[in-house]
Amino acid sequence: MFDDWALPSGDYLIVISTLFLLEKIYVQVTYLMESAATVEREFAPLLAINDHYPKFVVSMDSAWRDNVEGVRHKYIVDFLLDENW
Repeated sequence: MFDDWALPSGDYLIVISTLFLLEKIYVQVTYLMESAATVEREFAPLLAINDHYPKFVVSMDSAWRDNVEGVRHKYIVDFLLDENW
């Protein structure tokens, strides 16, 4: 019932866990979006994946709400409480 897998992405490792998900999604987790370097580091692995599945960067930063080339940023509380999961 619980499935984990990792996808190599250049110098990054994206770990994906699913538990009773009906749809595949990618989630990258970081503490805060403090700088341009952090934004690049967190979004780059997801931008390198060329498929149509939803991609999210999740953080404790409730003020930073930008999306980058289709990869969506979500405040972790909003992400976890989203009724779509």
